[in-house]
Amino acid sequence: MKNILALFFFLIIGFAFPQTCGLYKVKFVGKLDSNIPITNISLPNPRLLEGRKTNFEKDFELVAISNNEFSVFIITNSLGNVFKSSEELIYTYKKNNKSFSFKIFGDKSPETLLEGSFLKNINVDWKKIKITKVDDYFEINLGEIKID
Repeated sequence: MKNILALFFFLIIGFAFPQTCGLYKVKFVGKLDSNIPITNISLPNPRLLEGRKTNFEKDFELVAISNNEFSVFIITNSLGNVFKSSEELIYTYKKNNKSFSFKIFGDKSPETLLEGSFLKNINVDWKKIKITKVDDYFEINLGEIKID
């Protein structure tokens, strides 16, 4: 009888105060307008954009690009927020970051990134970025970015 009462109690608590897993997907898309051959970019992980810093390897996602275009999904979790709209997401990102920053790398392979292929930090103003909710993910469209 105690087991049935305990089970009943935990079921009521579970349904009354549900937890969400907090997982969400972000798709970064954009195009780089550059005369320099760019082979890799390092995009900030959504955890970093939310204001949670861990370490460099986890804060940035290295992405190989071709034809100076990129389109990449990153799955992440949010400890406190469940974003239901693009407005909530961009509000959180803007609150924790002055601009959207990422790094570009030149004509070397990802294995040699630490050997000097880093080219430049790029900062994109939030006003130029479009964030939309598409089905079960958020798309962050950086548009066309001119690299001098």
